[in-house]
Amino acid sequence: DSIIDQFMLLSSGYPLIIEGLINQLQNDGSIDEYTPPTAFTQSVVDSIARLDGAADSVARRLSAFVSPPPEDSITEYLSMSPIDWGRIRDALQREHLLTVERDGRLWFHEQRRKFLWNKVLDQRQREDVGQEAFSTLVDQFMKEGQFYTRLLVPISQLARFARQSQADSPALRRVVELSETEL
Repeated sequence: DSIIDQFMLLSSGYPLIIEGLINQLQNDGSIDEYTPPTAFTQSVVDSIARLDGAADSVARRLSAFVSPPPEDSITEYLSMSPIDWGRIRDALQREHLLTVERDGRLWFHEQRRKFLWNKVLDQRQREDVGQEAFSTLVDQFMKEGQFYTRLLVPISQLARFARQSQADSPALRRVVELSETEL
């Protein structure tokens, strides 16, 4: 079989999967063990495995955010200098983890972000990162003022992972525990 036949078998022509396969081969990896149902997830796992510890941690922590926070919020959230964040951002781009332009900046393709958040992080990690990200977004919301409604949806999505905030605010805990019909 040619490489094109192998790509078509593994990706069904889906560009996101093709991009992951190309990245794996460009990094001297093999796709011999990939199967059609696992090609996408395995390419993300392999990309993460090639990252150093700091970049791996950053990718996991940033997967909480559907949209990219402002640059100054990212560096504050990550407790790193703009130079260190720039180096890590470059590594995430090289591994094709940040590939989609959102709000004028490169960010995760939503399927990659969801895979990182839902499958790479375990429940405890999602709670730790979710609390951190929730607090960051609430702080940003408070700085921007109540008319900055773009943050309300991501804040509400992260609230269920923000265990400490729920413990500190019984009202938040009650809202998080409401069913969709109760909302």
